Amino acid sequence: MERPIESRIFFTVPKSLVKTVKDALQANEKLDKHEKIRPTTDESCRNHNQVSLPASADRYLIPTTSTILIYPNQPGPTHIEVIDIKESLLRFISLPQYAEAIDLTFHPLNSPPNTTTKIKAPSLLVLTLKKWLFSLPPSVVSPSEVSRILSNSHWSYIVYPPLLLLPRDTFSSPLWINLTVTTLKPHLPTLYTLLCTTFKVTHIAINAPIPAHSPSTFPYPSSCVLSEETDKTETREHPNILRAPHLLQPLYNDFGPSHPLGHIPTPTDFLDEFWCTARQNTIWQTWAPRYTMFSRGNISEKARLLALESLNAAALGGMNPRETSAVDLYAGVGYFAFSYAKRGVGKVLCWEINPWSIEGLRRGAEMNGWNVKIVKGVDEELQNNKRTNGEDNLIVYFESNEHAAKRIDAIRESIPPIRHVNCGFLPISQPSWPTAVQALDLIQGGWIHVHENISIRSFTHRQTEIIEIFKELVVSTHRRSGLASQWTVECVHFEKVKNFAPGVVHCVLDIAVLPTASSSSGLG
Repeated sequence: MERPIESRIFFTVPKSLVKTVKDALQANEKLDKHEKIRPTTDESCRNHNQVSLPASADRYLIPTTSTILIYPNQPGPTHIEVIDIKESLLRFISLPQYAEAIDLTFHPLNSPPNTTTKIKAPSLLVLTLKKWLFSLPPSVVSPSEVSRILSNSHWSYIVYPPLLLLPRDTFSSPLWINLTVTTLKPHLPTLYTLLCTTFKVTHIAINAPIPAHSPSTFPYPSSCVLSEETDKTETREHPNILRAPHLLQPLYNDFGPSHPLGHIPTPTDFLDEFWCTARQNTIWQTWAPRYTMFSRGNISEKARLLALESLNAAALGGMNPRETSAVDLYAGVGYFAFSYAKRGVGKVLCWEINPWSIEGLRRGAEMNGWNVKIVKGVDEELQNNKRTNGEDNLIVYFESNEHAAKRIDAIRESIPPIRHVNCGFLPISQPSWPTAVQALDLIQGGWIHVHENISIRSFTHRQTEIIEIFKELVVSTHRRSGLASQWTVECVHFEKVKNFAPGVVHCVLDIAVLPTASSSSGLG
């Protein structure tokens, strides 16, 4: 497969919004000052299939610092991927209200401006709802009520084939609730049918935030306890460490049998459950939306991993990525693990405690043509130094990552050196940092990718704190070998991924832990 082309993301905006968008990008350090803001042209208004769209003198190209990978001779980003990218960027700069007025273009780096690619991302939801509402008799809903419904609600949506996912406030206005109780309810099946036909889906659900805690009794598998002292069953409210979206509300069609929180699924449960999919950066992922979260806002970080300079031969001392291993301590359905596999890393070791996520990871790996092995406890084959000869691209441990260090020590001689470790848990992944340091190759070191939610007022301060913590961890890890002072620890890249909450940003720090002699190669 040809190497992907890194392309810069441009906003195309109406003239009236140029200053607003420019100022927001600049305030969030997302404005590319090396490119000029300029009017659109006919050549800059070609979509990814080279179909010309009309240029407008009232629309302008605004360059961002964000990029996307596009593979030559393959279909460009899908309609849904474009919407994901656009909405993620607009949320990051606190301008989500302008999503309908703003489009995206992609311009290959170091290429002439006329290669810019424009893709229109219109919203179909409002048009579909309007069509349905006006098809009803005035006795059911009056024209004035239709106008109020469409103007008083935020009609956004996401399509994860074959699922249409609507935000939690979609049908929450007092007017809609009142009409549903009085006149609309008998007609709702025709709305759902129309939505499914329009969006080419089979299921509809109402989204909800991932709750911070899970209520009532929640049994853990014995191999998935949080610590050696944790009981197998917690009978009080506890942190929702599985990130289970158990507040999601199925709206239309069969999602499968319902299971209580903490139910350990069987193979039959997996077969009976509804699964949806997404394709980001040419990588397929799949998950059961009632039991596993999926964060579309991570698409830019997934793309960044695919283009990491620290996965180039120059940074790896002449090695090919296939001659190295990576570790994902919070694997989920393969958010970041799949990016390493796609880049060609030889072995990707994963830790995950949600059985539904593991099944999603397994299915997703198969969709992408990768071999995956699920391990519960000790991997005797690897521990006995029996190499897998590249057959298993991903090895997934169904247990808490607190066991990862001893598992890695037991198989270190049977796998390529570990050069990258991902710590992707929010709001903070600090409990896994000692394990991350211990996991890196003991001779060559590598890079740790630390995810954390950080206040915009504390970027510099928290970055300094994290570096100092890792310096201490490196010293304690290598003290017994007598080489504690021969390592350089530095943050080689700081990425602001997306807004998490007002004034709080999901960030990733690339921490290079390298032998002092090679510290100049500390690429992110």
